[in-house]
Amino acid sequence: MGCPPLRSEAYEGARLSTQLDDQGVRFVRESSAKNRVDVANRVWYHSLIFGTYKEDFGGSVKHAARYAARWYPEGPEKQLLLSGEFKSGQTDYDWTLNSRDNFKRAARPEGRWRA
Repeated sequence: MGCPPLRSEAYEGARLSTQLDDQGVRFVRESSAKNRVDVANRVWYHSLIFGTYKEDFGGSVKHAARYAARWYPEGPEKQLLLSGEFKSGQTDYDWTLNSRDNFKRAARPEGRWRA
């Protein structure tokens, strides 16, 4: 459940780029229990994926934030991520398997944050 959400349809070559972008938005911007930007306190709360696998995103959490910024529209959240001038907080990672019940539970906004 802690990973990016599964699609309810198969990936298709002609639509792959659009489908992957959609998944990026869903994971980075719309899954606040996994990732969120707190502009007021200058903190990027992010999934364990961005911390543990930071090498895949450029070698540091700041590089991972720049990678994640691609799914934000122009605005303060995107600017903070691009600036690298933020504190990093890792969100709790949910190791349970995907299921409808777990999805409904994970969609609730009561996620816990650590800075």
